[in-house]
Amino acid sequence: MTTSAITPEKIMQLTGGSQATALLGTAVANEVFTRLEAGAMTADDLAKAAKISPRGAKALLDGILALGLVTLAGGKYANTPEASMFLVEGKPSSLTGMARVAMHGMANWARLPEAVASGAPVFSESIDAKDHAFWSILVPAIAPLAFPAAQAVAARLDVARRGPLSFLDVGGGSGIFSAVLLGANREARSTQVDWPT
Repeated sequence: MTTSAITPEKIMQLTGGSQATALLGTAVANEVFTRLEAGAMTADDLAKAAKISPRGAKALLDGILALGLVTLAGGKYANTPEASMFLVEGKPSSLTGMARVAMHGMANWARLPEAVASGAPVFSESIDAKDHAFWSILVPAIAPLAFPAAQAVAARLDVARRGPLSFLDVGGGSGIFSAVLLGANREARSTQVDWPT
């Protein structure tokens, strides 16, 4: 690679990662993509629907426009196909929970230099505790990520044609694997073992 072929593009993408996370997390928190799924909106329309300031709505919409998550035509913003598929609340493929998890963790990641300097944890609590609130945020957020794998397992094991079966779903979290397997075979039974949260 010649010196002239070296560009700062990768570094700029990495340094802008927290801003992208903040924009996406804020849009999800205000249900922007879910609201736009019903139809294109102006910034003022969104501000009224989401009960946020018009200036804030415009800045947020322009930010997610720059991320390529919405389009703009005739002064109205609309979801891109990706936003429609993955950022609308209630859809099985929705990854809005992941955006919430990422946004929730931003302050913690900001303390990484402190942890690296000291070599010690910067937090006294551990998420390994079964009643930690983090699990109730994370588990539903990762369920859509496991859905394709659960479908592949059901197909690979030919669960639909196996007749009565019993599954033990250890660490089943959201229960997505059990749900998919039971959906493929109504004669099957599943026992899930996990923390109550």
